[in-house]
Amino acid sequence: MPNPEFLLCSKGIGRSWFRDYFMSDVFPHARVITAQGTPAPVPRFYKTLLKEIGHDLALDMSFRSAQNSEKNYERRISEDQPGRRAARTIYAQSKNGIFPRELKG
Repeated sequence: MPNPEFLLCSKGIGRSWFRDYFMSDVFPHARVITAQGTPAPVPRFYKTLLKEIGHDLALDMSFRSAQNSEKNYERRISEDQPGRRAARTIYAQSKNGIFPRELKG
C-alpha cells in the first residue's frame, strides 16, 4: 500500500494560477501552451474550476475547443497530401544538410 501522503491529491496547487492567469491566457484560446511551446488541451482540473465560476463559460470554451480541433483536422488533412509530404521531406533534408554541396575552388 502506498504511503499515506500519496493517497490524496492536492486540492489547491493550481487555483492561484487559475485565478491569476486563466481568463487572460487560456480562456480566449481554449488551449494551454506547454513548456516546449506546443499547444495542448486545457487540463480537466481547470475545466472543473471554470464550471464552478459559470457553466456558460465552460460551454463557450468547449465549443471553441471543438472549433479549434476541427480546424486542426482540416489542416492535418491538407498537410498529409502526397505532394505536401514530399515538399516537407525535401525541405527537412536541405535544412539538415543531407544534400552535399560541391565546393568550387
